[in-house]
Amino acid sequence: MKKTYTFILLLFISLMLVGCGGHRPSITLRVLDEQTKEPIEGAYGIAWWYDVHGLPGLTHHELGELVEMVSDKEGNLKIPPLSCKTKPHIKVFKPGYVGWYNFEIYKGYYGNDRTWARVIKGKGFEYISQDIYLERWKNEYSHDSHFSFLNNMIPTGIGYNLQFSEAMQNYLLPFMK
Repeated sequence: MKKTYTFILLLFISLMLVGCGGHRPSITLRVLDEQTKEPIEGAYGIAWWYDVHGLPGLTHHELGELVEMVSDKEGNLKIPPLSCKTKPHIKVFKPGYVGWYNFEIYKGYYGNDRTWARVIKGKGFEYISQDIYLERWKNEYSHDSHFSFLNNMIPTGIGYNLQFSEAMQNYLLPFMK
């Protein structure tokens, strides 16, 4: 009986120390115009992961890794191989387009109608190379709600001078009321 408890305890401790036990492979997201299906050059991308710490049921998240990318002329955003983390958060922004986020889809407000849902839950995003489509900006969308959508949940703190945030603010701040 004592051997069984010892084995279970050692197994539990080893699983906690190992975590997910690997690395995520590099992936390429190809950023395309939703209407023309043409590649979009110069789109800013940001990807971040959280590390989970603590015992089951008593966990907390800390920013693990963060990478920024800019799409090339073929529209490719390359995310390098990183340590295994939780499911990544990925946002893509290009002035003149609606931002893309792998967890939510921006639907915008039309004019001053704040009763219409701003976001809907994103469809299942798999961590594999794939095409993502950016919708062209519509004048009836609200710049301030779009800014809020893009800025929400982006890690901030000392030492972060994010190109993504700077590009987003340079484009959207003139429209803010």
